[in-house]
Amino acid sequence: MPAACIVTGADVRALPFLADVQQDSVMTQAPTFRRFSVSTADCGQLWDLNELGAESVWASVKGDQAPVIAVMDSGFRTAQPDLAGRLSGQWDYGENDGVANVAWAGALPHHGTFIMGLIAAKNDNNTGRAGLAPNARLFAQKIADDDGALYFSYAINALAAIADGTVSARVVSYSLSSANPPKAFHDAIAALDDAGVVLVAAASNCIDAHCHDADNDADPLYPASSDGAHILSVASSTSGGGFNSYSHYGQESVDLAAPGVDVCSLSAANDNSTFTASGTSYAAPLVAAAVALAWEAHPNLTHREVVRLVKASAKPNKAWEGRVLSGGVLDPVSALATPMPRASGKDATLTIENVAAAGKASIVFFHDGGVELERPSGVTARPFLKNEVLGLPGLSRAPGPGTLWTVDLDAHATASFTLARKDPGGKSATVSARVLVKAQALALGAPKSSDPSVQDDASGQPALVLKVPPLGVPPPPEKPAEKPTLESPRGAESSNGQGEASAQKPAATTPAASDETPAPHGCHALDLPGVAPLAVLLFFSLRRRRRS
Repeated sequence: MPAACIVTGADVRALPFLADVQQDSVMTQAPTFRRFSVSTADCGQLWDLNELGAESVWASVKGDQAPVIAVMDSGFRTAQPDLAGRLSGQWDYGENDGVANVAWAGALPHHGTFIMGLIAAKNDNNTGRAGLAPNARLFAQKIADDDGALYFSYAINALAAIADGTVSARVVSYSLSSANPPKAFHDAIAALDDAGVVLVAAASNCIDAHCHDADNDADPLYPASSDGAHILSVASSTSGGGFNSYSHYGQESVDLAAPGVDVCSLSAANDNSTFTASGTSYAAPLVAAAVALAWEAHPNLTHREVVRLVKASAKPNKAWEGRVLSGGVLDPVSALATPMPRASGKDATLTIENVAAAGKASIVFFHDGGVELERPSGVTARPFLKNEVLGLPGLSRAPGPGTLWTVDLDAHATASFTLARKDPGGKSATVSARVLVKAQALALGAPKSSDPSVQDDASGQPALVLKVPPLGVPPPPEKPAEKPTLESPRGAESSNGQGEASAQKPAATTPAASDETPAPHGCHALDLPGVAPLAVLLFFSLRRRRRS
């Protein structure tokens, strides 16, 4: 597990328990907010919620059973009535205490409160605004001191507290961005992946009128440009899903857009104030709320699956084609209605576990041209030739011959198919199988990567390789596993009486949300005399993950 501390004093490099020592620094912030309007007593037209179909979403989920969303920012006015009962806890990493108060001296005093309102403001009190996940629970993480200075060490400690379970949250809303964070920050972002946490990050806004720096593919900003299949990077769209001219973008590094122009939310000025603002800062929390709602509706999704689900269900918009990976804008209604299949198989049996909503799936089999598969009941099937147009996500033309099945998947259900070659006089055939869902721009449902039978298919993508016998001929019986003949070494795992280890690694658990404020993550500030600069100390090395 990751851990970090702030240490001052004597030469800390001599301490024997350290893996690394890195210089701390103030975050040089790229702007994620654009402009503010005059405060008003109330939010009027919530166009962002109307565009996202909030009423339809709330008919299914409102966040009551959603995972906790951590909001990392410069401080919060948690006394806003719209946020009453929404906090699961708070911590101030700059002041090392349990009150994540507003940093009035900083440049962003209203920022964190505004973001909290977008996520989880009450929708039944006719005041303030309504959040997209109005019943969700939030954890306030202040990563600034009371002068408003944002240090990387504060953010690293906040991220590490989530990764090691000190803070019980599975979604992080992060509306800040920097060009050159230290390695420890990258490692803390990667640790969220190992912990099963989704990070939603603002892509940033242009620093000048010419927007020469707007392409994050060319000029990366972090954590929005960080590697990892657990990250959703968010641009901001106008009403109607249009391109926001000062939003950052990136065909490879930014995933989707969300409403972020002239949105209204809560102010920190007093307990009942609101204002209107624009920026990717305010698009990202709407995506974080959508992630939490999708997880509430489909709790068996992995963190990477829920990321893929939100990207795949984005609403296509020509304004975002070539600008973001999904080619579209957040669509929570579609996210709740999109299936998520997991494929596995052995010999001639293909199993599809759908862990999300009901829907249609395409099963693509690549095999020799002389092979014809028997069509099971309820399956629509057609053979295809090499270079034939398939029109599937990531597979517009067939790189080789095969068969395409279309099947209906029930919600949260498992279906199994026994494959057979139609010609009873033929030999067993080898086929590769991949399950796709045509949900807008991206394919879902690649086979489990841990399955030993997974190999690249004719299109170069991971697929299951299965042996298909002739019709009416059962597959060969599985050979029994050989029993080990050597005794287990002294001190090894306990045996099940047949010479096989029976102990299993316990599954990782997420602590239940609590109203109690946790202790600060990992360790406390140490005072070692002698060294002036702050240093970020890494007690454990962390692995990086590439985005998929």
